[in-house]
Amino acid sequence: MSIIEEIKVHPPPPNLYNLVTITDINLGKVKHTHVAIITIIDKAHNEHDGDVHLHASDGCNGLVCEIIPEIPLAVPKIGSKVKISGILRFDKEHNWQEIHPCVMIEIVK
Repeated sequence: MSIIEEIKVHPPPPNLYNLVTITDINLGKVKHTHVAIITIIDKAHNEHDGDVHLHASDGCNGLVCEIIPEIPLAVPKIGSKVKISGILRFDKEHNWQEIHPCVMIEIVK
């Protein structure tokens, strides 16, 4: 068996995305790139590049989370409580932290 035959893509580990808060993200306390937040969706809109901007809120602080066409996800209803998992990055164009792309959105009861 060659080395190439041994390399396989495995499912991600169950705790790949670190649960953090929007407050800690905005304060620059989060050092992880793979994050998850529990949030309320305040609004959503389409961007010219095909992305969907979700405006997430914890009641005091906000964060933009972006759904991209390459990872199609259902857009949650405004006011719904969700868990968003994805990649945390700094958007230089807008000068803010954001989750881009979102890789999973789950409804929280």
